[in-house]
Amino acid sequence: KEPPMSLRVAPGNAAAGRRGVAVSLSTKKDARVYDMQGHELAMLEPNSLANHELALSGDGRFVAVASFTSEVRIWEIKWAQTGEFKGAFKAMELKGHKSQVASVAFSPDNKRAVTASKDGTLRVWNIDVRYAMEEDPKTTMVIAMPLAGGRCYQRLAFGPNNVIAAAYENTIHLLSATSGDLLDSIDAHDAGITCMAWCPKLHGGKAVLATSSRDKRVRLWASPQ
Repeated sequence: KEPPMSLRVAPGNAAAGRRGVAVSLSTKKDARVYDMQGHELAMLEPNSLANHELALSGDGRFVAVASFTSEVRIWEIKWAQTGEFKGAFKAMELKGHKSQVASVAFSPDNKRAVTASKDGTLRVWNIDVRYAMEEDPKTTMVIAMPLAGGRCYQRLAFGPNNVIAAAYENTIHLLSATSGDLLDSIDAHDAGITCMAWCPKLHGGKAVLATSSRDKRVRLWASPQ
């Protein structure tokens, strides 16, 4: 097995009949779904030359993989009402970019997604669709990346206040998911950013972003809104 390049965890939701899961992604081959005891439940195959990033919705329902292609595949993890694992099934694809997608993230309400592509754009998607009836996700906004020289965001995190955190190397851009405006630019770390995550709840009316870096530091940031 290849060592994982990315790992995401979502807690269980007893009311919705969902158990907690962990999902890992290898650099070239597959993603694997585990229960919270470490038992492998499923293997997902993006069928790409290289994988770039993994996203897991906060409710543990959807898994997305950004890879060497211009499309993002999304799988649904299904459970029986008894708590028995039913499987991981391909649910939908995010189609619209013109080059490979470097990163993907889900919104806190699990109804939207954001992607960053080497075509120079971010796309915000409505994924709250009837995909079982072959209704496709729809692009709700296209944002030109405010980066020079054909650079592309490497990490994304969708905040609870409609703010998207987008990282390139050690810099974070905070962008509005409703207008596409650049709200702030932060020289966040002394080395490349490895991971970002928003606290799912507001604190004093502010959303809080956690970042980690190859500079061996974890930092907390308050959003501008």
